[in-house]
Amino acid sequence: KILSILFLGASIAVVAQSAKVVSAYNALNAGEYGKAIENIDMAINDAKTGAKEKTWRYRGDIYYAVAQSTEDFGVSKADAVSKSLESYLKAKELDTKGNYEDKILNGIALTQNLALNLGIQAYNENEFGTSRDMFLLAAEAAEKVGVTDTLAIYNAGLAAEQAEDYEVAITQYYRAAETGYNG
Repeated sequence: KILSILFLGASIAVVAQSAKVVSAYNALNAGEYGKAIENIDMAINDAKTGAKEKTWRYRGDIYYAVAQSTEDFGVSKADAVSKSLESYLKAKELDTKGNYEDKILNGIALTQNLALNLGIQAYNENEFGTSRDMFLLAAEAAEKVGVTDTLAIYNAGLAAEQAEDYEVAITQYYRAAETGYNG
């Protein structure tokens, strides 16, 4: 009887966490991003659902949507973009059979493009530290899919220089020069 009760309790816990993933997905589709964040963050902290590609891919989708939103969900755009990329990369790692490779790579590409745009926006608003971080993130995202984004690398150097982060600026300028970028 005790084993049956323990098994039943464990089964209910697994179903409850799987339900969090579904709830997060449904909240995302309904535009309820705060609710989606709450559910997906609970799901990734669970041992079973946190080990599933789908959980991380949905988390990437959610944080990508949050980064694009004009509403405040308690997460900065920069953090949302960073969490989106982190999530897609984790999903890619967990997708050992490659069943969702196209969706994951698309998510990484969209996140990379959004990071570039936010980097440009931050630069134009004289927020050079944020701009540097977004350009660095865009370059990292591109590298994760086997592409060298020389524009992001060079712009990270420009933004770092404006932020008086000369060490990063020099590193990025050398990286750009090594690729033959003529900026």
